[in-house]
Amino acid sequence: MKKAGIYDRWLHTLGGGERHTLAIAAALAKKGYSVELLTHRPTDTELLKKKFGLEKLSFSIRYLPELWDYELTPFTKEYDLFVLSSFADMIPSKAKQSLLSVFFPTTLKLTPKEWLTRSVVVPFVRFLFTFPLYIQKDATQITIGCNKPKQKATFKLVFPKLAISVVEQLEVTSLHTVVKTKVKVLHHSNTVELTATSEKPIRQWLITLPASQYTEGVAIQLKTSLWNQVGQRCMDIVPGWKERFQAGPRNFSKKEVASYTHLASISKYTKKWVAQYWGINTPIAYPPVPITDFYSSERKQKWIVSTGRFFVGGHSKKQLEMVEAFRQLHTELPGWELHLIGSVNDAPIHRAYFEKVAAAAKDLPVVIHENASFEELTSVLSKSRIYWHATGLDINEEKYPVMLEHFGLTVIEAMASGCIPVVINKGGPAEIARDVGYTWNTLEELQHITKHLAKDPARLRQFKEKALTASTQYTQENFETQLFDILESSNEKN
Repeated sequence: MKKAGIYDRWLHTLGGGERHTLAIAAALAKKGYSVELLTHRPTDTELLKKKFGLEKLSFSIRYLPELWDYELTPFTKEYDLFVLSSFADMIPSKAKQSLLSVFFPTTLKLTPKEWLTRSVVVPFVRFLFTFPLYIQKDATQITIGCNKPKQKATFKLVFPKLAISVVEQLEVTSLHTVVKTKVKVLHHSNTVELTATSEKPIRQWLITLPASQYTEGVAIQLKTSLWNQVGQRCMDIVPGWKERFQAGPRNFSKKEVASYTHLASISKYTKKWVAQYWGINTPIAYPPVPITDFYSSERKQKWIVSTGRFFVGGHSKKQLEMVEAFRQLHTELPGWELHLIGSVNDAPIHRAYFEKVAAAAKDLPVVIHENASFEELTSVLSKSRIYWHATGLDINEEKYPVMLEHFGLTVIEAMASGCIPVVINKGGPAEIARDVGYTWNTLEELQHITKHLAKDPARLRQFKEKALTASTQYTQENFETQLFDILESSNEKN
């Protein structure tokens, strides 16, 4: 049996990109491949099955050592087919056959400033300081990634309440080597220091916690020297810099791109920028959407809906701007409501943004569905008439194309629910909605389109049917056809 390895650094997040990764895995399993998903952080397989509606897994998960992308090449040689399905990573492939699934490309022609950042500043800071790449807290486990391999590390855990029964069960382990743990208890501050020593240098450590009320709200940090603490403080000064040092894109060459026998873009928007950045004309394999999980209610409400996480930076969903647009619009649309559905990141900067949106919506017919369940999501979408999407507002597409939506999965989910897409005329959402809904360039245009659409029942019915029909092209079956057409042919290069 042929072996396929699919790499996704972000598998544990269970986001839209991970749905795409699982679709590739399902397709390859159907073709008779023995499929392994390659990642680093522990992933809750039961939660994965629940979130993506899987009764059983058609793949196994292999946890690789925590390494930078360019260090992972040796693992690619173990597979008949290696697939890279991980945003911002570039692993030079040595597999017999390989597919680079491009969410969005990184430009090879860097400005002097960006070249200096990627080639000198980031590597130098990573060499100079030791710092955590991430601290992932799960119910009974904490995973800590470090930028440098270490044989000895000390972790400081501060508990709201300290129980000896909890202390006795604390243990530091690794997926890749044997680890010995030494425990020190500081009763006066409810603190436990765990000193872990491994047989070989590693970059990832796992702390096992017992399932107990006493472990809820535990705070953790990697103990480092004063020098490293100063370095971490400096990283926090400029917004976004910390992320660059932890997992930002690096400087790579077209030769690394050419190590893949096949490339595929996820949208026309991505295809356009692959051609511009890499000079390669790629075919498209549109990510599938589980449209059968969504439905359109026979009794639609006077609701406008928008879905997406509440956060700042990157692909911000612009909920605050949508609330302000609705503030000026709702007096002309009596009885209409705006519904915002999305999760909230625990980081203070993102929580503050959510609170700002909630405060702006306080005196308006706006309903915020914070951390909604899937059932609540599908229910609200099914009853809504119009779907708003504003990611990329006030972003210069030519200057910052990566900050736009590359595909637009939530737009298709809304269409499958009978919502008419009224989306910003940028990125992936525009190409999806252009023939079945409306696109806009300014908030004034958004308001104008929405007002006239809401007051025209016949047009609402007409475009609802167009949206439902158009959503059916994004199926797993169509995706598999596109995928295997790509794997059985070569890319056209300009």
